[in-house]
Amino acid sequence: MRIDRTMNGDLLLDAVEVSARFGVSPETFRRYLKLGFVKSKVEVGIGDDEGKIRATITLGNRRWIVVTDQDRRVTYAEMLYPSRR
Repeated sequence: MRIDRTMNGDLLLDAVEVSARFGVSPETFRRYLKLGFVKSKVEVGIGDDEGKIRATITLGNRRWIVVTDQDRRVTYAEMLYPSRR
């Protein structure tokens, strides 16, 4: 998997691939996006991590973390299911 960027620098992820990570159809994922149920956070590396990106995408209690190298290839990905307290 590779993560691209738009002309204005935003990350561009394939909805089919991301929806599969969350176990929902692409249509359902797009609906959740429109409803504001999907949250994201992007962190850009500095220093030794210059050029790397870490994106965290959250849907419900699930959090998918993905890290890319300087060529935007995914080097690490993990789905987290935080426990309830």
